[in-house]
Amino acid sequence: MKSFVFKLAVILLCSFSVKGQFYLPLTQDSSFSKNAYFIESGTEYHSNSLPNSLTDKFIFGGQIPNEQLQNTFQDQAAINRFAVQSFNEFRCFIGNKKLFKDSLSWGMKAGVYGHANTFFSKDAFGLAFLGNENYLGNTANFSELSIHASIFQKIGFGIFNKSNKSSLFLNVVNLQQYAKSYVRKGYLTQNEDASEIGLKLQGELAFTNNNGISNGIGFALDFDKRIAVQLLNEQKATIQIQVQNLGLACVNKGLKRYEIDSTYNYSGFQINQLINANEFFGSNFSLMDSLGVKQRITKSWVLLPAFIQVTKLIDGNSTKKIQSYYGIKLYPTFAAIPAGFFGLYCKINSKFALASSISYGAFGKFRNGWYFTFTGKKISGSLGTDDAIGFVSKKAFGQSFFLRFSWAI
Repeated sequence: MKSFVFKLAVILLCSFSVKGQFYLPLTQDSSFSKNAYFIESGTEYHSNSLPNSLTDKFIFGGQIPNEQLQNTFQDQAAINRFAVQSFNEFRCFIGNKKLFKDSLSWGMKAGVYGHANTFFSKDAFGLAFLGNENYLGNTANFSELSIHASIFQKIGFGIFNKSNKSSLFLNVVNLQQYAKSYVRKGYLTQNEDASEIGLKLQGELAFTNNNGISNGIGFALDFDKRIAVQLLNEQKATIQIQVQNLGLACVNKGLKRYEIDSTYNYSGFQINQLINANEFFGSNFSLMDSLGVKQRITKSWVLLPAFIQVTKLIDGNSTKKIQSYYGIKLYPTFAAIPAGFFGLYCKINSKFALASSISYGAFGKFRNGWYFTFTGKKISGSLGTDDAIGFVSKKAFGQSFFLRFSWAI
């Protein structure tokens, strides 16, 4: 159990790999008449309430003064969100071949992915970082606390339309690690000197109990549909409907699951016995038995961290110097809200372009992104960030970096 707690902390506070489409502008241009190869990589963390000054110290190390924790606690909202994610992916499209008919061909992709997010109350933050002293003679409410985390790899084969770039990929998934926790009801009540404590818990914790490379096998669909439309100003545009990682994985050796639904009262109880993993789950402490915690191994299918995005694309063949792009993005998870974004794409010359976006939602608040792109005859590249303020200010609520490279032959 101790190793799992450490692992979960790393999952939440460090970058691993997840496919999450950044707000970098995508271009709809000429058809795939050649073979095209893509390498994409990126990482980000984002929150509506945890400033970079705190998050950076968890990721990169450093002492956190109590005053900083107190100030951050005061700034917590009633509902708080945090997510960390990154991705590394390779794709290829074989445009000089045909599959079934001239307009269709095939492609492959492979990558490493992961995702971690949490949804928590102000009291949950207070108990985790400041202990129980702030709640003497009071009740701490940490209900609706949720944590989800996964690491997986996938390799897939797909078909695509060479004229409009629509594609459909079916992927085989290797589930490396998975964890989830949800506290439906959580209340900690204490008297003034903490000599009497009442704990009410209803929830569950489940995780893969194996540190190996593979804990499960599954499948996932990646869907990219391009639709030509005419806007209100009679301008033609292309709308992209994108779905990534829509699938399931079966945990081979099962999930180790703890379930609880009970109330516990104790006098003379030390709070560190409650929050210390060794005490709580150790053989010398009977709190698990007193709370009626049920422990079992369950064979389970688990959902992969999917997302849906609808975007108005940039017209790569347009002669306009400035174009707009915008869209919405949905994460089907309890911790996220729908996100919207709007950006401007400025063509500097035939090879270089600069873009900027404003977005709101998902796991945080407002973000400002900046992106730079290069387009050559065979080689193209893009780099950027969704959190320009996060690069220069510790008071921002996230950081991100994205890189894309493509080669057409």
